[in-house]
Amino acid sequence: MEKLEDAITEAIPLHVYFFEDGENHWILALNEQQACDYYEKEYNPDFAEEMDGYDVHQVTEEELDSTKIDDEGEMISLRELVGRLTDRSIPQVIASSIY
Repeated sequence: MEKLEDAITEAIPLHVYFFEDGENHWILALNEQQACDYYEKEYNPDFAEEMDGYDVHQVTEEELDSTKIDDEGEMISLRELVGRLTDRSIPQVIASSIY
């Protein structure tokens, strides 16, 4: 697991990936493979038998601003949500429809 500060300090690009498996999950990661590995570790073990698979795509710059997430009663963009992160580990789930 990487540190968010290291990515910022070294100007390593971070990306948000959207996963849809009947629920919606947004994961912050260095690349798609890292996001998929993290997703499969965090979500697949519990639902592997019921799941037919999942769809994943990198969130575009436009989607970072246009996709709104409820953050304790306040609707904020994914970009704002990333800016508010207190957990500094990479990868991580930044939002999910299951919690």
